Amino acid sequence: MMNTTFYSEEYIISNEAWTWITGFQAGKQFDYTNYYEVSNYGRIRSVNKIIKYKQVKPYFRKGRILKARVDVAKTRQLKGDIGYLSVSLSKNGIVKSFAIHKLVAEGFLGRCPNQYEIDHIDDNKHNNHIDNLQYLSTKEHHQKDFLGEKNGFCKFSDIHIQNAIVEYNNTNQTQRQICKKYNISTGHFCGIINNKRRQKVE
Repeated sequence: MMNTTFYSEEYIISNEAWTWITGFQAGKQFDYTNYYEVSNYGRIRSVNKIIKYKQVKPYFRKGRILKARVDVAKTRQLKGDIGYLSVSLSKNGIVKSFAIHKLVAEGFLGRCPNQYEIDHIDDNKHNNHIDNLQYLSTKEHHQKDFLGEKNGFCKFSDIHIQNAIVEYNNTNQTQRQICKKYNISTGHFCGIINNKRRQKVE
């Protein structure tokens, strides 16, 4: 599995697969066929096309990899907790924002079943490779957060989390520094500290 967070726009990936962007958002279907594509590595690109406007000579626009933006979760208890990657798509003069992990999942896993959610297997919200995404029922998703290594979907062992907690409690390091060192998302670690994720690790 490869984390594509830091791939540049011009980075060429030999086994990257692309599919047209279609799916559902808020119960409404969207279709960007012939406009945008999503890859199994979590990249979004526009396609080559001829642009035509009234009273303007048609011109060629080359397709390109779109830049993703980071949504900062303002409602999280940890101020500045890093959110999901999203991208803006335009069609017929209408611009809409989409979470990239949802575009990847719908493109390569199919439509998300009712009462299921998209899960980042390694808890890294920026790793939108298809191998890092899966559909879990709402119950399974919550269990993954709360039960720790007792749940089969969990990546980190209780010892790994315990070491992170001990170091956080006994040093002057911030949560963000600890999370970077132990490769844990800040939102996940904040939830553990506040006993909202995993059973309490002694």
